[in-house]
Order: sequence, then structure tokens, then C-alpha cells
Amino acid sequence: LTAATPQSYKGTDRVRVDDSCGGWGRGNTGVALWEGSFVLAEWLSRQKTPHCTAGIKEALDGAWGKDANWSGKVGVELGAGLGLPSIVASELGVQMIATDGDDDVLTLLRENIADNANSSARVEKLVWGVDDPLKLLALKSHPDLVMASDVVYGNDPAKWTNLVRTMCDLSGPNTLILIANVQRYPVHHPMAETKFYTESTAKNFTRTELPVTALHTDFQRTGAGNCVIHVFRKVANKKRKAHDESEKSKKKKAKKESKEKKEKKEKKDTSASRSGKAPSDRSDTD
Repeated sequence: LTAATPQSYKGTDRVRVDDSCGGWGRGNTGVALWEGSFVLAEWLSRQKTPHCTAGIKEALDGAWGKDANWSGKVGVELGAGLGLPSIVASELGVQMIATDGDDDVLTLLRENIADNANSSARVEKLVWGVDDPLKLLALKSHPDLVMASDVVYGNDPAKWTNLVRTMCDLSGPNTLILIANVQRYPVHHPMAETKFYTESTAKNFTRTELPVTALHTDFQRTGAGNCVIHVFRKVANKKRKAHDESEKSKKKKAKKESKEKKEKKEKKDTSASRSGKAPSDRSDTD
């Protein structure tokens, strides 16, 4: 793969990046091979058929047929960077479209795809959140496969709005989405990426994780610092409606309980005031 020197390395003796971007800032994204990209590509390289890993077979649930195979499937990689997962998928027979939204990154991506991928693979510019990505990518139907790696950072759902929108627009009833992401913080850490999986995507997608044993032995870790391959399927409209109703019910119940708790406290304070006792300065915890 062709990589580039991140801006943060300029002026130092570090001139090549093979497996980690290092440093911080725009100069580091899309120009080096991130761990998530390698883990996803390496796992793909061992999947002679989509059903090789039980988690994928269960997630597809017959969507690609009983004897599912990669050949002839259409795939899109989001935020492809150097494009390694697209290259591997194309060699498995998937007609890949490797996309990125950065012009500088696209220059490297086009070079890597041309040098390494199957001739059916192509590169297109795609900015997350754009209207009608299917039309932009010249697709007449939803792709069978959507992939991304190390595209989720931090804990602010607002930052992922466009990514989730593009995931939704590209996904059809038979689309399989694979996102490999390094867990950079413990699950309950304030900066953990957990909200992307528990909130931002929960309404529109079902999600499972491939077992850590499915990964290369060098990456079979757990906890902060490990890489996870997340498997998504878009939920049907009926299920999505049921999810919305469930969320409304939860919010309504929480609001009711809060109101009852407040009224109970006010009643207790009023009673205490009439008896000459000091009103309670804390919530009733009975």
C-alpha cells in the first residue's frame, strides 16, 4: 500500500507510516493504515464464504441465500482511507466502491486500488450526509455490503449524524454492514464511543459483535485498546416503529415517575411545615 507522511511528522526523521498514524490532527487521517482497517481486512481474507463465521451467518439470516458467496455482490467502503478492506473484498469477488470525502486521501486511495484491487473495484468521492448517495455512486439498488473501519471517535452523537444517515441511505433489507473500530476507552469512560452503538444506531439497526476468537490471534484482546468488528442490519419499518413506541413509553413513564416523586416531596414538605418541622431539603427516596 502507498501511505503518506502525516503532517505531524514533518521536520522529524519519521518519514513512513505502516501500521499507525501517530500524532494528532487532520494530517493523520486517511494517509496510514489504522488498526481497524487491518483487522477487518485480515478477517475478510479468511472468509471464503460469508457464512465462514457463525456471527455473519446468523446476522444475514438467509438474506444472501442458503449458499451465500461473495462473488457478484456489490460493496461500498465508507471513509476508506488507504482502502485495504476494499482491496481484500474485491479479491473475494465483491464489486467494491471505495469511498472517501477528502480529496487528498482520494489520491492515495485511487493509487492503491489501481495497484492492488480487482479490476472491478472503483473509487468515488462520498461525503457523509450527502443527499441520495446511491445516485451519486451510480447504484441502481442498495449494495449488499457496506464497510468502514475506525470511523467512530469520542462520545458526541451529533458528530455521527451524517455517518448514520449515510448508513441508512445505503442500506436495504439485505445489506450487511461491517464496522471495525478500536475501543479507545473503557465502556463507562466519559469519552467512550458506546453511544454510537447504544443510541445513534439503535433506532435503525440491529447490531451484534463478532467473537474475539474470530480475529487474528494478535488482536484477540478485550477491554480498552481492543478492536471489535460490529455487524449491523437495518431494521424493518415495523420494528423501527415498535422501537419508537418503546422509547416514547419509557420517556412517558420516566416523566410520570419524576412528577409523582416531586408531588410526594411537596406533600411531605407541606405536612412538615404545618407540624412546625423544617421542610425536607432532599428528594424522598422511599
